[in-house]
Amino acid sequence: MKLEPTKVIPLFITSFSLLLPSQTALAQTTGEWRHLSSKQGDITPPNGGDQQTSSSVFKIDDDDINDFVITERTKAPSVLWYKYTTGNWRRYISINEHEGLDLIDIDLDDTLDIVGGGRWFKHIGNLEFKENIIDAGYAFSRSAAGQLVEGGRPEVVLVVGDGKAPIVLYEYQNKTWHSKILVDEVDNGHSLAIIDFNNDGYLDIWNAEMRLNNGNPDAKNRILLGDGQGNFEELIVSTGIGLHESKIADLDGDGDLDILGKPYNWDAPRLDIWINTTDQAQ
Repeated sequence: MKLEPTKVIPLFITSFSLLLPSQTALAQTTGEWRHLSSKQGDITPPNGGDQQTSSSVFKIDDDDINDFVITERTKAPSVLWYKYTTGNWRRYISINEHEGLDLIDIDLDDTLDIVGGGRWFKHIGNLEFKENIIDAGYAFSRSAAGQLVEGGRPEVVLVVGDGKAPIVLYEYQNKTWHSKILVDEVDNGHSLAIIDFNNDGYLDIWNAEMRLNNGNPDAKNRILLGDGQGNFEELIVSTGIGLHESKIADLDGDGDLDILGKPYNWDAPRLDIWINTTDQAQ
């Protein structure tokens, strides 16, 4: 798919320097906590790998207690579900090789499913999930899902978090997932979300690239504005600033979406905030 010519969003960016402990005048208090750790044998560790990439908290079964999922990318099993039972958490094993999760009702049965690793996992009751393939060849990817094309099942977006690969949209038609490349190559696109940025009723895609080890000097922070039919227009928020596990949300309470950015190891310590001033500029 060929994107329309790039536009630039007028946003206000603020950079912050992190305060060192010696610079803060805040009073310190610890509160009361009970610390549990896999290092102390209180919780079963996720797996033997040393690169834990994501976590998510939500209710998987029907016991009204939040469960959580931890992912790790170097060893199998890479997706592990923890369920709270009798005062502790029991670990359940899912799939191998994965780096980002999303939650959505894929098959429209009013039950949340899990999306990740080029797959979606149907919650079939209690502690059971059924694996369904979206794209087995794009397992090492970030995941987001939403109704990007009106009607039918929600769509899934996959993008590489570590490496170079395209942003791909997957639409379910005639019992098959059909793929469409939205951006030909993304460089370490570790930040991904589906949102309605311009409040037009159609969902959009936000993605931002890293500057891993000081590389990728043209790192892009982009929004793909959707039209509800699977077509997108690319808006560039910034170039040259690396973002890792960053977020898009209303940060200043004015009802529109801003961006909280942080790097991985480029120019750290550093924080960047993009305050959305689009309405004021029009």
